[in-house]
Amino acid sequence: MLMMKKNWILTLIVSSVIAVGACSSQAPGTKPDDMSVEEHQAQAEAHQEMSAEHKESYDPDARAVREKLPVEPNMDIYNSEVYNPTAQHLNNANRHKSHSEQHTKAAQKLLSYEEQQCAKFPQETRSSCPLMGQIKSVADVDGGVRITFNDGVPIQATVDHMKCHFAFARTEGYDGMPSCPLYLEGVSVEAQDDSHSVVFTTDKAGSVAPLRKLTKEHVGQ
Repeated sequence: MLMMKKNWILTLIVSSVIAVGACSSQAPGTKPDDMSVEEHQAQAEAHQEMSAEHKESYDPDARAVREKLPVEPNMDIYNSEVYNPTAQHLNNANRHKSHSEQHTKAAQKLLSYEEQQCAKFPQETRSSCPLMGQIKSVADVDGGVRITFNDGVPIQATVDHMKCHFAFARTEGYDGMPSCPLYLEGVSVEAQDDSHSVVFTTDKAGSVAPLRKLTKEHVGQ
C-alpha cells in the first residue's frame, strides 16, 4: 500500500510539471531571433512529427484503475479511480503541436520582416554586406558608433540597403558573415539629420563594444 501511495505521488508531480510546460505561452527557443528561418522550419517539422506520434499512441477508450490518495492526510481510506493511461500522449501531442506552431510563426515573422525591409533589393543584393566606402570618419556614440560619409553619397539608399541586410541577417540567424557589424543581434540603423552620417546602435549591452570594433574594422579604421 505504501509503495502504491509513493508511485501515485510521483505520477502526480510528473503530470503537474508536464502540465505547466504545456501551458507555457512561449516555448523556449521559439522567438524569431532565437534561430534562423531554416532552423525554425526544421524545428516546426520535428515537433509536428512528434505530435503525430504521440497522437497515434493516444487511445480515447483506454481505461485503467488506480487508487486515489485519501482526502485527509491522516486517513487510511483509499478509493479506486478509473483513468485513461494514454492521456499523457494527448497532452504531449498538444504540447508539440503548440511548439511547432510557434516555430512556424517565428519563421514567418522573420521572412515577412525581410520582405518588408528588402522590397527594393533582389535576393543577391540582400546577402551582400553593404559596401562602406567613401567614409569620412567613424566615432563612438552612446550605444554604438557614428559613420560620417563624404559628400555625394546617397545616404538614404545606403541606409535602406543596411536595413535590408540586417533583415537578411536575422533570417540567417546572424550566421555566415562574422566580419559584418550588421550580423550582430539587436542592431539598429538610422540616418542622421545632417544627411551625411549613419548611426549604428544596439540594445544588447554586451554588443556595444563588438559593434564598434567590427564597424571600424569593416571600414578599415
